[in-house]
Amino acid sequence: MNSLNPTDFITYQNQWIATSPKDSRVLTSAPTLKEIEKKLMEIKNKDAVLTYITPPDKFLSPLCR
Repeated sequence: MNSLNPTDFITYQNQWIATSPKDSRVLTSAPTLKEIEKKLMEIKNKDAVLTYITPPDKFLSPLCR
């Protein structure tokens, strides 16, 4: 897979992605954490950065008071 571009967020929405910490290449993606962990074990990668990609019309925000 290639480096993550802003337009790729649409492709990976509602999925977990694993990226390389060195160059931000997308290593693999999956809809659940369990599946992405399995894929990372198959490719023997322990250094990946996991990120959940939300749909563009949703967002995650901590509650601030």
